[in-house]
Amino acid sequence: MKKIWSSSSGRIELEFTQEQYESVPIQGPADDVVLVLSKIPNISKQFEQYSDKDIAAYLRDFGAWSEDDLASRCDNIQRVIWMACLDLRENEQEELEV
Repeated sequence: MKKIWSSSSGRIELEFTQEQYESVPIQGPADDVVLVLSKIPNISKQFEQYSDKDIAAYLRDFGAWSEDDLASRCDNIQRVIWMACLDLRENEQEELEV
């Protein structure tokens, strides 16, 4: 089953399979898993439509990264994937609780 994640601003929209987003741990290190996800063609291809500026602008709104941190497209893509997968997992959990 696939789910679509959209940033709160609507600037970025991504599609993940349940297996993909559930592979990201809620707690503990997620870097290795997110790196693998970022290299999966159906995920990486989705980022082609977003400029470096668009991705960095979305992340900048959180205030968690410096401008130097936001200079790397690869790192930013991984950050967005991490956030998106955790959002999808959280939303799924909330649906189960209702």
